[in-house]
Amino acid sequence: MEAVIFDMDGVLVDTEPLHLEAANEVLDRFDVALTPEENAAWLGLDDRRFFEAVTRKHGIEAGAASLAAEREKRVIDLIQGGLVLQPGVTELVVGLKMRGFPMALASSSSRAVVDAVLGEVGLERSFDAVVCADDVEEAKPDPALFLLAAERMDVPPSDCLVIEDAPHGVEAARAAGMAVVAVVTRDNFEADFGAVLRVLNGLDRFDWSLLDDR
Repeated sequence: MEAVIFDMDGVLVDTEPLHLEAANEVLDRFDVALTPEENAAWLGLDDRRFFEAVTRKHGIEAGAASLAAEREKRVIDLIQGGLVLQPGVTELVVGLKMRGFPMALASSSSRAVVDAVLGEVGLERSFDAVVCADDVEEAKPDPALFLLAAERMDVPPSDCLVIEDAPHGVEAARAAGMAVVAVVTRDNFEADFGAVLRVLNGLDRFDWSLLDDR
């Protein structure tokens, strides 16, 4: 492998509970409260697709775009002041940089949320490319985010290793022709990731041999 592409929510930081909390604050006026189990089916989707699925399932007559914008503001408020990196992230990022591997971030979150997260945890200068839902017409499970990340690093997609925690993200990476490592979290432990190189119980258990065919 020549480069590594990280997902953000759930992989670098434990933000999925914050996204769920913010969504339920937005949905409260419709008397809808999503459970973690229900929310798990939509992990990895951008806000527009998320709220399209929610409004369709619960019969909510409101625009997905406006609900997404409202959740974005609430998520950014929740991020500030209490966000920490997942175990093993710092060591992995530093190790990849020392070994000369280009790194990118490919997130279905908006640019505002991505910038807020990276700034909060001090990773704003760690990646050679940062792409988000604002940069493509279709986010995950479409492969566009990962293909754009590879393009901006000037690395062929087939030489990229993706680290993901959501089946939608795994689907997108595989559609882009990339190898995938899946990370198990408290939000996805029942997920079916399909064909991936390895399933890890955290980035602190990253196996450097996954990059040996560089």
